[in-house]
Amino acid sequence: MNTTDETFAPLLEFALLLRTPMLPSADVINKYLLDHFPGSPSVAEQSGGDAVLDLLYDENKPVQLELLGETYNSDELDPVCEHAWWWPEAGEAVSQHNSVLLIRMNAEGCDIVEAMVLLTILTSAVASLVDTAAIYWADGALINSTDYFTQEVARARSSQPPIPLTLWISLFLGEVTPGKLTLSTIGMSVFGYPELEVVDADCEVDQILQVSHSVALHMLETDIVHEDGETLELASGRKVSIHRALSIFNDEDPVLRLEIS
Repeated sequence: MNTTDETFAPLLEFALLLRTPMLPSADVINKYLLDHFPGSPSVAEQSGGDAVLDLLYDENKPVQLELLGETYNSDELDPVCEHAWWWPEAGEAVSQHNSVLLIRMNAEGCDIVEAMVLLTILTSAVASLVDTAAIYWADGALINSTDYFTQEVARARSSQPPIPLTLWISLFLGEVTPGKLTLSTIGMSVFGYPELEVVDADCEVDQILQVSHSVALHMLETDIVHEDGETLELASGRKVSIHRALSIFNDEDPVLRLEIS
């Protein structure tokens, strides 16, 4: 399992962009979890105040909710909103926020995927209890509406493990060489894996997206880091050759280069 150590102990953090500043209590959060996510762990309040709520989640995972009376800079969020093709109203929604509620978990000593599943469920619950304009996951360069976020969390809970990949990993698709498609991910590094790249592919857009999604999900589900030159056969029957390389966008970053056949 992908468990953190002293060299890799991320602080996992979602940001709720709020229209109205609000910090829900632990009791209110627990009631929502019980009603909407039966079987999910509860939170226990450790300390609280007007702007900060410290919780213990799933008995041993420290979580902090911090309410900030400030907004995100448009220079950071505008490109993220432009990429959110599934939510055309993202930019308009983000412009409505006047405060931020950070939901952060110290994942030291935890299985990162399991910790992220729990944090994502908690974020869905809190976002549904306050006046949320958008949910921002900076490490994956993703912005989502509360409705879409909660929908994906609910959908993922029917799987095992319940990984809502679309809320964690961005797939950026475009052309580097005219007429050919190139894809790169953002977010795999949070889990201790190299990012994925597909370079100058002749496949259809849907094929590249499906293959990249499948490989990323396979890695998070199995905790397998593939070797250079390995061939992975997906459930669809499609084969993918995997090579270790340096990113074409930053020649200092190692990536897994996917070749689709």
